[in-house]
Amino acid sequence: MIRLLPILIMLIIYPFIVKMNVFPTPRGSFEYLVHPLGDANGDFYFYEKLKLLIPISAVLLLVFLLKKEKLKTRYNIGIGIYIIGITISTLLSPFLSIAVKGGGNRYEGYYALLSYGVLCLCLLNISVKDIKKVKVIIYSLFAGGIVVAITGLTEFFGRSIYKIPFLADFILPNEELLRGVGSPSGGYISLIQVIKESPKFHNVSSSLGNSNYGGSFAALILGVAVVLFIERKRIVDKILPGTVYTLVFALLLASRSRAGMVSFQACLILLFILKFKNLKRYLGSVITLCLISAAVFTSMNYFAGGRIGDKMSDFEVAKKSELRELIATDNKLILDTYKGKLYTSINNGNLEFTDTENRRVPVKKVGERLFLEDERYENISFSKDERYNNLFYLEYMETRKYPVVIAGNSFKTIGREGLMEDIVSPPRIREVDSIQTKGSARLYIWSRSLPLIKKTGLFGYGPDTYPIIYPQNDYFGKFIAYGTPYMFISKPHNMYLQMAMNTGLISLVGFLMVVIPYLIQSLNIHRRGDTGDERTIIALGVFIGTFSYLFAGLFNDSAVSIAPNFWMMLGLGIALNTYIIKDNKEKNIEAMKNRV
Repeated sequence: MIRLLPILIMLIIYPFIVKMNVFPTPRGSFEYLVHPLGDANGDFYFYEKLKLLIPISAVLLLVFLLKKEKLKTRYNIGIGIYIIGITISTLLSPFLSIAVKGGGNRYEGYYALLSYGVLCLCLLNISVKDIKKVKVIIYSLFAGGIVVAITGLTEFFGRSIYKIPFLADFILPNEELLRGVGSPSGGYISLIQVIKESPKFHNVSSSLGNSNYGGSFAALILGVAVVLFIERKRIVDKILPGTVYTLVFALLLASRSRAGMVSFQACLILLFILKFKNLKRYLGSVITLCLISAAVFTSMNYFAGGRIGDKMSDFEVAKKSELRELIATDNKLILDTYKGKLYTSINNGNLEFTDTENRRVPVKKVGERLFLEDERYENISFSKDERYNNLFYLEYMETRKYPVVIAGNSFKTIGREGLMEDIVSPPRIREVDSIQTKGSARLYIWSRSLPLIKKTGLFGYGPDTYPIIYPQNDYFGKFIAYGTPYMFISKPHNMYLQMAMNTGLISLVGFLMVVIPYLIQSLNIHRRGDTGDERTIIALGVFIGTFSYLFAGLFNDSAVSIAPNFWMMLGLGIALNTYIIKDNKEKNIEAMKNRV
């Protein structure tokens, strides 16, 4: 059992670790490119975890190499291709320092990705013949889930355990270091706010770094907990998975991650399909879980003043955006809208407007503001900056402003750094223009990211280089999607797209060569709906949990704070499936011998 200690540390202690680390991000450096939000980057959630992930993975790798019997399976090929892909990607990266250690508020560089592969490989080769060993691993997963859930719930109610003096002193040893540190936009609550201001009922990050990561973390553990709860026959055996379900489900609600909620629903649908034939057998357990869920939701929604219910009922009905694209060409500025194109030209320093048919669009001047007297452009106006004669603002709905600079006979804009830049319109999937704000603007990000796969190719630009690759100068696209031109896009909100762009298609293919056969194999084992021994029950739970995480990966990216749990459960699931298939074959052979 002592060999399990590194695994137990990863499952129980690792997710809870947070500590402030401040790194300089001087302008012009690679570090600034992945985090251009200030003179330094203050990280609480990821770098400290990385410092533990690397040595633990090294210890597990050493144990694996010293092991006499190693499992020979096709999954080794997929893991090998994945490791080769990320290694070549790192070596070829033009941003080597970022590719190796990671950057920004992520630190998911080569060391982290290699550790993931090692964790999966080591768990894949663990002996599952001893069911006690398997249970220890699952119960450690549950213990880690309980710790993270309690951390998140205390944060949700404004009583974070990180406010406890000795914990606060550990994770925030020198608050002065945070001066000059830039913070991501978007209204996220930082850990220092949690400690100092104790805000209540926000989208909690717990110890994971982002509320979306809370959704993926919860989806994985809830899948395992649900299966163990409904499959256990004795009430005493249901207490642990029931407790885990209650707390982690509450964490999911507190994170208010729609991706996590949808993924959990998807795993329940899959479980329902697999267990439909024996539904009567599980009816009591299912009703109990429904009552627990209702009680947790009702109580938390009550204390939060209905905020959780509002979030769950907000389905973001996609509305067709009036604006589509802004193009600067020759001496014209072309604003493409769904009601027609608006052409802006310069005449003696003044703006003149024409429509698609080259007809003049009349304007009404009120002070320094020009209103277009055409119903097609009724929500669009131009205002002049009182300080600079050549600076105008394209205003939409009187609340959003996009800077337009007259530079001679051409048009420019003001970039993130406050300098004049060209107005660009990068390649995108135009078919989603009208709904690009859907999914908290995920469709905007995906529509600009997918065309870049042609550029990133087989090996990408290196781990954690997505913010550098992404067209951050797509200011007008961000203006449409977010209402501000200066939103910094740090992640793709899709685990598979993240792999393809960072480390290339080879690493993605290697990953898919592991997860797709595992999912198919698990379906074949459990499709009859019959659950055998304890090992098969746990195998089903791990399958449902990993499926839920992979589903969440369609909307959330990978992160150092949650990915190790998934890779370890993936390896354990493969090990369990391999044992079950071998055991079933031996039983079938024995049965045939007995017949003869």
